Formats: sequence, C-alpha cells, structure tokens
Amino acid sequence: MSIPPNHYPQNFKEDIFVNFCSDEYASHEETGHFHDNHYELCFVLKGSFNYYFDLKKRTVTSGNVILINRKVSHFSTDKSNGTGERIIINFTDNYLRSLSLTSFFLDEIFSDPLLNLSHDFENIFRHLLTELVYESDYPSRFSPNLIRGSFYRLIVTLYRIATNTQTQKELPPNPIVEMASKYICRNFSSDITLDKLSKVCNVSKYHLSRLFKSEKNETIISYLTSIRIEKASELLTGSEKSIMEISQICGFNSHNHFCEIFKLKKGISPREFRNNR
Repeated sequence: MSIPPNHYPQNFKEDIFVNFCSDEYASHEETGHFHDNHYELCFVLKGSFNYYFDLKKRTVTSGNVILINRKVSHFSTDKSNGTGERIIINFTDNYLRSLSLTSFFLDEIFSDPLLNLSHDFENIFRHLLTELVYESDYPSRFSPNLIRGSFYRLIVTLYRIATNTQTQKELPPNPIVEMASKYICRNFSSDITLDKLSKVCNVSKYHLSRLFKSEKNETIISYLTSIRIEKASELLTGSEKSIMEISQICGFNSHNHFCEIFKLKKGISPREFRNNR
C-alpha cells in the first residue's frame, strides 16, 4: 500500500498500519497532521527528508529511523526531488500491550527521536520491514501473526541497538545462509546454480536469494565469484599449475572469462598477479 503521508486520516481503526510510501506524487506536505492514538515510525529506504515537529527540524536519510509521538503535529518534505522512498508504520499502545510492551519501552529506544542504524543493522531492519510490507499488502490467513512477529523483532532490534545490549557480532548467523555459504566454500569448483543451492538448503530460490543478500550484503553469485577468485589467487602464488588448469579447478568454464573476472576483481591479470608474487 502506498498513501502519501499528508493524505493519512487523523485516526486509524487499525492498531497497526504499514505503508510503503513512494514520494513521487507527494514530495511536499503543505500542512502538518497528527494522530490521536498512533505512534509513527518511519524508516527511509532511499533519499532524504526533512521532518518538522515540536518546533524542530530533523533531516532523516537512508538508514535512519525516526519516531513521532501521538498527538504531535508533524509534516515532512522530500529533499530528493520526489524520488525518496520510506516505510511508515503507525501503531497504538494497544498493539504494544498485545506484545507485552509499553510506551516506556519506546522511551528507552527513542531518548532522541532520530536513531541511526549501522550498515549491518540496517540490512536486518530492511529485511524485517520487507516482511511487514509484504504481509500487509498481500494478507493471508497467517498474516496477522506474521506481522506481530516481525514487528516484535523490529522493536526489540531497535531496543538492542539503542541500549547497546547486543552488538552485531553477537547476532547469530542465519542458519540457511550459513548452510549456503559453507556449501559454496566446499564446492566452489563444481557447477553451483541457484536451483541446486536452494535444494541443498530446502528453501525456495527466491527466499534464499533474499536472505543471502540481506545478511551478506551481496548476491550469491557475487559471493561464489569472490570465493573462486581468492582460491585462484592462492593457486597462482602457491602452485605451478597453469592458468588454464587453475581456471578449471576454480569452477570457471572459460579461460577468457576467468581472466576477465580476475582482472576486474584484482586490478591485474592472473599472469601479472603470479609474476608479482
């Protein structure tokens, strides 16, 4: 769903309302608005915005989260010439209580209404928001519970970031991504396809691709290529095998393709790399 913020009703019937907002048609709000019962949580996907509230102006950019309290008049302007994108979640105290949370919990997170996410946490946050938007826009029998689960994880993640009770290093790796990564590292020389990898991990290739990109911040193909190039680098400096043999050992079907990718990654050709050892 995409509704310009200045077209929001003052009151919602829903205890939670998730809105992907593309500002192509609403780059400027003319007047402030407020919500009697709903908090407003905004995450900027792309671009930057000026938020005006409580006689303050805050600039919110990609990777920032801002919380607007109930009954606080606010409006925003898109600094990205109408190309900005954000996800806005409105929710009530009732919804927080249904998750055994309170407004005090929000106060601990947002001692400052603007929260900056690190790059790693931003990826986690984007993944949770993607789930929320999908389940809200394409509701099914299980969507309410999935929305509750994703929202709870989102709020708890924000709490951990704000209170430094869990660093990124302490976050357990996703077991599916871990399985895929280990398989790639062990079988990089073979013909690895997305279809084959998804069967190994027992998930759909679309879900696997999304999880992998979210956690590793690169595609499966990019990760596989990097593993192959690093192994090729080891063989170039630590063996007498020909460049043709190394390209085959590392899973490249074409010698020319291998040389092209190697130079793209390392800045020099395989032969130059070997000669410089």
